[in-house]
Amino acid sequence: MATLILILSTTACTPSLNKIDAETLLISQPTFAVSMSNSLTSIVAQQRLSPLTASRIYGYMYAAAFEAYNESIEGEEVYNAVSAAVTVGELFFLYQKNPTLEMDALLRRYSPNGHTKFGKKIGGLYTEKAKKDGYLESASSPNPVVDNDLWSYEPTGIYRVPFLDSGYGEVLPLVPLSKKCELEEPNKKIMESEVREMFTSFTPEQTAEPEVLVFLSGIGTPTPPGLMLQIAASHASDANLDEKSALKLIALVAISDNDAGIAAWREKRKFMIARPETVYRRLTGETINLPRDTPPHPSYPSGHSTFAGAATSVMDKVIGIDIPLRMNVAEDQAAPSEEWVFNNTSELRGLVNWSRVRAGFHIKTDVIAGERLGRCVGNTVYDHFKEKGWL
Repeated sequence: MATLILILSTTACTPSLNKIDAETLLISQPTFAVSMSNSLTSIVAQQRLSPLTASRIYGYMYAAAFEAYNESIEGEEVYNAVSAAVTVGELFFLYQKNPTLEMDALLRRYSPNGHTKFGKKIGGLYTEKAKKDGYLESASSPNPVVDNDLWSYEPTGIYRVPFLDSGYGEVLPLVPLSKKCELEEPNKKIMESEVREMFTSFTPEQTAEPEVLVFLSGIGTPTPPGLMLQIAASHASDANLDEKSALKLIALVAISDNDAGIAAWREKRKFMIARPETVYRRLTGETINLPRDTPPHPSYPSGHSTFAGAATSVMDKVIGIDIPLRMNVAEDQAAPSEEWVFNNTSELRGLVNWSRVRAGFHIKTDVIAGERLGRCVGNTVYDHFKEKGWL
């Protein structure tokens, strides 16, 4: 009897509770910009996509959403933004079941009447841009021939995978002026000193330090540009940014990292600098066995540092240089799932750079150059959209 009374009492309260929950859900629903970040980084992790493929997806979808939002008439901004982004996503995830379901869910949640005519139009413009940006052609670009000297790149690791995506630097960026961001020839004398210093005191244990593991971006993570996207989305949620402000921040990060990936791979191909472990072996005859295989592309500049430099340069301008930032770290083969908090963008950049050096993947010259290249790209992207009047 007591059980029956409890059931009846609970049932009697159900309509009221459901009404309250529904209202709360509508009020607390994340902005479209934040929700799309969550969906995309999850898809990237599940599908094991590369940083370059991921940054391209993030960049194009947010660029379409950003333009549709800013060019919409009042009251239709979000509907058009989600429609434009999903239109691009439908191209990138064509015939893929789970990602397609995610796109459908975004559209239903933020545009109840489905696609809009204007959103489809803007999305269509970006799908055509994606088809003509040279991405497909870059995949067949042959690896450049290198001189057989101390600094010439050669594949590393167990499988000796050649320079992966070596032609990606020829892909057209979303902001054309970002192509002006270039690096100078590195100082080989300083680099040799850094290589010797790194491996003279190197221990495998240092590669398992928390700062190293959190930025390794291994199996099942959203990749380096995805981490930057998540940090921006977390700030948008923590600061309770409105839709316009959240989209501005996250879109600028996504677009900057798309163009930063192109810039990094262009400079890697230009200089074709060997990884530190290769240079050390050539200098001393000693082989360094790193706990994890070095990524299959040249050392200068660091890709991680380029992505971080681009993203944080945008954050500096949009939210300020002394704002705490949060990142939820996905579980990896070695790193547990946990939350990290950074005091400011400078600390975030510094930890990204430090992680690559401690892992044995890069020397200081690589990460300093990557950060500088990324900051140039991020600043260029920000200035571009400021001139358009969208900021």
